[in-house]
Amino acid sequence: MVIEVKTDLDQKAFGDVLGMWGSVYWLPVTMLGFAYDGVQFQTFCDYIRSAVREAPCGLPECLAVHKQNYLYVRARYRGAENPSLPNRRRTTKCQFLVDLAAAGMGEGTAPALFLHWQNELLTNSLMPDDLPLRECRELGVSGDHICIIDDD
Repeated sequence: MVIEVKTDLDQKAFGDVLGMWGSVYWLPVTMLGFAYDGVQFQTFCDYIRSAVREAPCGLPECLAVHKQNYLYVRARYRGAENPSLPNRRRTTKCQFLVDLAAAGMGEGTAPALFLHWQNELLTNSLMPDDLPLRECRELGVSGDHICIIDDD
């Protein structure tokens, strides 16, 4: 497992995380990104949407920002990359962003979920693809605060 830690997840730091992912994505490892502070949630959503469309290697499995209390999670990539489509990597069953602060979740919920899912990935190689999304919904996070990303 690789964890990239940043003090502030701004555009440069986000690019650094994608760069680290680009150097390890082909290995059989999970990569997570964590930052203490970061941009506003909508800006983070813009970073993620752009990376889904344009990043040649895709995105790490999880990115969490502690102070802003939001995160991005995706299921493992599946299938083979399609070499006939530029910048199209394997698809994923589920990827989403969640603004836990706007959903009224207490400070520290994003890092708590980040650590929980990290533990799940380390101890359960068959973790269900939709477990993070189901657990967010079980916490009471409504659809207004969850943005499911279509990677097509």
